[in-house]
Amino acid sequence: MKNKAYPYVLGICLLCVSVFSTFKISNDRETGNEVAAKTSRLRQQHAKHLENSSFKETKHLSKQELKELRLPPDRYAEQLRELTMNPATGKLEPEEVTKLQQRLEKELRQKKAPGDDPNNPWIERGPNNVGGRTRALLFDPNDTTNRRVFSGGVSGGLWVNEDITSVDSEWNRVEGVASNLNVTSITVDPRDSNIWYLATGEQYTQGTVVGNGVYKSIDGGTTWTPLNVSLSETGNTDLEFNGRFFLSGVYFINKIIAWNNIEKNRTELFIGVGGQLNVYEGRLNDPFQILGLQSAGLYKSIDGGDNWDRIESDIFKLDFFDGTFISYIPNDFEIGADNKLWMSTIGQQFYNPNGGGRIFSTTNGDNWTEASVSPLLNIDRLELETSSTNPNKLYALGEGSFGAPEPVAIFVTTDGFNSQENLIKTALPNDANPRIEANDFTRGQGGYNLTIEADPTNDAILYVGGINLFSSIDNGAHWEQISKESNSLELDKLPVSLVHADHHAITFRPGNSNQAILGTDGGVFYAQDLATATTNVDAIQSRVKGYVTTQFVKAAIGPNGISNRSEIFSAGSQDNGTQAVIYPQAGANGSIEINGGDGGYTFIDKNGEYLILTTPANFIYRVDLPWNGSTDDSVYTTLLEEVSGDFVNPMGYDDKANFLLTNSSTRNPDDFSIIPSIKTIDVVSTANQNITNDLLTNSPTAFIASPYSDNTWLVGLKDGAMVRLSNVGVGTANWTGINTPFTGSVSSIRYGASDNDVLVTIHNYGVVSVWASSDAGVTWVNKEGDLPNIPVRDILQNPLDRREVIIATQLGVWKTINFDSDSPNWTRSQNGMSDVSVTSFDYWAKGGSDYDNVIIASTYGRGVFTGSFTSNPDDQAPTAPTNLIASNITQTTVDLSWTASQDNVAVTRYDVVANGNIVVYGINETNTTITGLAPNTQYDLAVYAYDAVSNASEYSETLTITTLT
Repeated sequence: MKNKAYPYVLGICLLCVSVFSTFKISNDRETGNEVAAKTSRLRQQHAKHLENSSFKETKHLSKQELKELRLPPDRYAEQLRELTMNPATGKLEPEEVTKLQQRLEKELRQKKAPGDDPNNPWIERGPNNVGGRTRALLFDPNDTTNRRVFSGGVSGGLWVNEDITSVDSEWNRVEGVASNLNVTSITVDPRDSNIWYLATGEQYTQGTVVGNGVYKSIDGGTTWTPLNVSLSETGNTDLEFNGRFFLSGVYFINKIIAWNNIEKNRTELFIGVGGQLNVYEGRLNDPFQILGLQSAGLYKSIDGGDNWDRIESDIFKLDFFDGTFISYIPNDFEIGADNKLWMSTIGQQFYNPNGGGRIFSTTNGDNWTEASVSPLLNIDRLELETSSTNPNKLYALGEGSFGAPEPVAIFVTTDGFNSQENLIKTALPNDANPRIEANDFTRGQGGYNLTIEADPTNDAILYVGGINLFSSIDNGAHWEQISKESNSLELDKLPVSLVHADHHAITFRPGNSNQAILGTDGGVFYAQDLATATTNVDAIQSRVKGYVTTQFVKAAIGPNGISNRSEIFSAGSQDNGTQAVIYPQAGANGSIEINGGDGGYTFIDKNGEYLILTTPANFIYRVDLPWNGSTDDSVYTTLLEEVSGDFVNPMGYDDKANFLLTNSSTRNPDDFSIIPSIKTIDVVSTANQNITNDLLTNSPTAFIASPYSDNTWLVGLKDGAMVRLSNVGVGTANWTGINTPFTGSVSSIRYGASDNDVLVTIHNYGVVSVWASSDAGVTWVNKEGDLPNIPVRDILQNPLDRREVIIATQLGVWKTINFDSDSPNWTRSQNGMSDVSVTSFDYWAKGGSDYDNVIIASTYGRGVFTGSFTSNPDDQAPTAPTNLIASNITQTTVDLSWTASQDNVAVTRYDVVANGNIVVYGINETNTTITGLAPNTQYDLAVYAYDAVSNASEYSETLTITTLT
């Protein structure tokens, strides 16, 4: 079970949007008709962009099929791009997050006491034994012991380890580099070892986390300052061609290098600025949004990064549209034994198809020459490696271009790429995993996991990484495998080290080329003895303690067993499966990988009965609680194994009914039109069946079960619509449409103090992101207030003080303490996840008491955090209920209704008394039926209200009735 394979999800065309004709918005100055018309127009625009989304076509593809179409394997990022686009334009607006981040950092430096109440902080919980994707590694050049290492997380900032040789060593995050920055490359000034530079932004995954340019340190990596990379004159303007948008800017830097220009006696900086398509139209060969393509190219600075110029040499230019030129995109820089600077390129399939596989060099930093053998035939992304002793000997590792007969190739030249005669294509490693083809050790992902390094003391010794790591001692003529990603498929018989799949970086330890650090999708590994790695299972060891960079999409927390107050929490992650922690200690904890691959939604039953875990699409499993940490197949019960829904598939769980609803939408294979559907699953019996209705106008994106009414759910859709389901069972439900003013895709729905109180958030840029209703969706109130333009993922209201609400956003957790205001004020929590994407919340009231609660927050790059809601002093009681009305009086019953009480925080329940005795207790509605009365009897009825801290109102006015005889 732990390494269960699963097929990838079928794509879904996002078609058809339901436009409601009327609705009320409580605090909008426009009339209802004006608002309805405006919302209708926006929804129509949103529907068009969803209909043209490529995710409907790409999400069903295998990694090999994605590779053949030049698409990276990061489906969750593509799914989020579809959900967060501005509905009016179809564009993403990542620059809004960058601008906001810069402003908040400036404000934070001006505060005397930044952060939340120190007595009630968010606490980092790890996992501290699982790392995230890593591309940038550096041994500290100022550490004479060569033990201190810096590492860049793909979406987890910059980290330092004081002694990488020690298995007990821990990582610490370097302040001054934002946690959500995609650190892709790091370099040191060859003339001053205290001056360092790092680059951000990963082109290879379509910008899961876009970069923020270049950072500089003048104190050996202790503090960092951002540098402004000025765009070239021809690359600083947004462009539009036939409805296709090309956004200027430095979104991706593939590599940075500080080069000693001996001729001019100075250090020169070079960066390879990339460009990547961001969202596609329905036709895969017709993208409509490109980030930074017109700004891409080779940039140079001769003054320590203060000023930058793009090198506009004709040899770097490629015809774009009708005489409009763009630059080749640099992919890699290497320095030869003679100090010659080498550069290779990467293509951009749809608008730069011939740009990859090229090789250039310079000896003076100004004049560049393209190699005689360039471009290498059928090569896209190209990695170089130089010999440290022979200036004419270089290796090249290339990803096969679109339609190429070979998915990957390795070359060696002995004359500096000067002739085809001296360019040799070497043998390829053959992975022992029978599911990896013999001619493709990257498993179709050469645009993602591709690295090559030569031993600095012996250039015949070569290492390449794809899914796993391989070594050669004869210039690539023969290869041996030195790592494996698992022990499944009889790989336990291969006597090499277990190392996480997907290799991105290899850096040798200075002074000892038999040792190195490795960057993988699972963090950092330390090779302590490369010479014996072919037969030594301990030659390469994990070094991820405290390296909290895992990318989680969902987390859950609850009791590990019935009537158990001991915690268990779980979280589904990108690349690292579903992780779980039982009986966690204070602070960061190690976790157990309960299931491998990619994780998704996860739930922990608040009654302590079950843990639910998922993998992409609808592969859903149950683990009975209490759980002892076993990953034996016997602990798993299959609830569903079906290819439907999304990659990270939205679903919800009802703790009271032990019932699960999940998006089971599919697509029509002929026209990609959506076939929306919801799967109903009885978690106990495992029975399941689809339900659908005309009200289901698009794929479900958010589910919530009512904590107040049995078998009642709210479901939010990708087109902004909402439905209420009642009497939910296996294959059955009653459907009711809810009129909404939302534009965009619903990201979260939560209940407040009653069924009437509903909170909703929206995924998208450029829309109202936070909404609330106090009448079960009849009217809606815009609660955006002063919240910046950032996508919102989730929302929670403090049950002890309904004025306090927290939201999970693209840029940390934000909160308001005046949610009851017409325009709430939002502030960002200053903590370890303040500048990283927070993807979900889960809430657990221990023993059913909100006074003993815990919240867990998942982040995309900084692990998980926990916190709790606390009560604020509240001695104000609710007002008394009014307007009691009796109806339908019988011999033994009467229906009673009243006007709701008001409270400074929230009314939580009502009690009804008859002749001084409580006859109805703890109801959440403003109506009830009193039963058990005596015939022909007079009753004096009254109602009073409570708030969350049990402040009681005065009695309502007494209403006297007499039952029938």
